[in-house]
Amino acid sequence: MSEPLDARTARPMHGGPSFSLGNRVLRAVWGLTWLLLCRFTPPPLHGWRRLVLRAFGARVERGARVHASVSIWLPANLELGADVLP
Repeated sequence: MSEPLDARTARPMHGGPSFSLGNRVLRAVWGLTWLLLCRFTPPPLHGWRRLVLRAFGARVERGARVHASVSIWLPANLELGADVLP
């Protein structure tokens, strides 16, 4: 069992990163993947960008239009319905 938090001993300005190493690595891989595979694709390739998003865990329905200039923090948290334009 963990000890309760004590505000007198907490040092918020001396803390470590707020996200786990795994999360940061996943976001770095995602950012590089988007940059190399999607960022400079022609506008009509919405299907290709949906496929890449799905590969990283996004729930994207058919008909959603994803533009290359979109900024996505973590695709696993993304859900797009049909005929959506983010």
